[in-house]
Amino acid sequence: MIRRIESDGTILIITQPAHAWLSGQIAERWGNANFPTPEPREALLLAAYCHDVGWAEWEAMPRVRSDGRPPNFTEMEVDDQLANWRRGIRIANSFNSYAAMLVALHATALLRGRLAAASDPAETRNHIEMFLA
Repeated sequence: MIRRIESDGTILIITQPAHAWLSGQIAERWGNANFPTPEPREALLLAAYCHDVGWAEWEAMPRVRSDGRPPNFTEMEVDDQLANWRRGIRIANSFNSYAAMLVALHATALLRGRLAAASDPAETRNHIEMFLA
């Protein structure tokens, strides 16, 4: 989930599947005189709509941090992240293998960013390298 703390202290929670749905809505409007419609359009739209659908199960019963708040997706245990992305890639693949590849590339880019920022890169690297293999 995406957790944002407003200036008044209110915590805004956006689920990953809701974020993906909004991404799909935005992707549907891509393409104009200055920006060509990406191709293959249908696979791209499917990937945008379902790129985080694998998170739905985890978000139905999220773990919480020691302060009682649900973690932002960047703060989650790497094993939970990997399981959610694997599930999402499988779901996307049940519809379209190209869309699944796009979802996998998205997960890979985020994991590489997490690896670069890891406080224990060796342990994180082992988990991520198993995912990327």
